[in-house]
Amino acid sequence: VCSTFTYIVTEGSTARGDAKRWVDNWLEVPEFGVDCTQTKDSAPALQAAINAMPNGSTLELPIGCQVEINSTITIKDRANIALKSQQWPSNQVTKLPLLIWGGSAGGVMFDFEQVVGPVIEGLAFQPHSGTSVSVILKFDGNPDGRSYGTGGIIKKNSFWLNATTNSSVAVSISPTANNNHENYLIEDNNIQCSSKQ
Repeated sequence: VCSTFTYIVTEGSTARGDAKRWVDNWLEVPEFGVDCTQTKDSAPALQAAINAMPNGSTLELPIGCQVEINSTITIKDRANIALKSQQWPSNQVTKLPLLIWGGSAGGVMFDFEQVVGPVIEGLAFQPHSGTSVSVILKFDGNPDGRSYGTGGIIKKNSFWLNATTNSSVAVSISPTANNNHENYLIEDNNIQCSSKQ
């Protein structure tokens, strides 16, 4: 259940009540307490926002939002949810919505399990300097009778793999599942590795 929040977006202050938010079919991360200044771990708030999203809705990150994530965000048994911004990422990272991994080396940033039609669009991902992430976006899970994973769209994103080995992966599809992970569209993404890789 959501209530009215006041949040800052592009230097303004706006409040939307429940009815307006659900009619719009999208929410912005600051409405759920996600810190866009990278001063604290926002993994719990981001997880709560994703858990509260109804299927078929969108969670948007505003321009310039920088989110610290220190533990894996898990999305399971969902359909047609989107995480996105209105930006097309490029090398100008300072203006992009940026999700920064601050968790343990070798961790997974986002774990999609049995998710139908997920959309990840217009976001930038990177680990903290000197750390690494094993997988940024992982799509996995065998059908469990409630849902299955297929039909994802990953486009217009920027991935920075700050790794010292060749073990970092931007997008992993079905590393353990043995069926129903097909029809993924991955296009117009920018993937960069560290100079040591």
